[in-house]
Amino acid sequence: MIRHLILSIPFLLPITSFAGDLNIHFTNFKNDSGTVLFLIFNDEEGYPDKNSKSFKEGRITAKLAMSEGLLLENIPDGPYAITAFHDENNNDELDTGLFGIPREGFAFSNNPIVLFGPPSYSKSKFKIQGQKKIELKFKYF
Repeated sequence: MIRHLILSIPFLLPITSFAGDLNIHFTNFKNDSGTVLFLIFNDEEGYPDKNSKSFKEGRITAKLAMSEGLLLENIPDGPYAITAFHDENNNDELDTGLFGIPREGFAFSNNPIVLFGPPSYSKSKFKIQGQKKIELKFKYF
């Protein structure tokens, strides 16, 4: 009887999910005007620019992003990818020029090489498991 009770105890415990904090350090700004808009994705769907499919979206002033970065708390453990752009003129869109080439700075988690179009989710993907610090390095053309 006692043996059956001991074996069943683990099945009675609630399943817990773990969460950590994500510390984002932004670098390589051209200037401190405007804001940084970012999207965090926890899967490929909607990546890199569909706000409605993102896990989290937000904004931070460029000055604050440069000086302090961003701390996001209680992010569930798992895979994520981040896209961001430096909205220098605060019009809430990534301004582009001829052939869709960005006129404002942009960044992706893992800082992959960007030649023609955004990198894939898999190239930007990183894992949160407890505390995680990442750097998003802005690129300008």
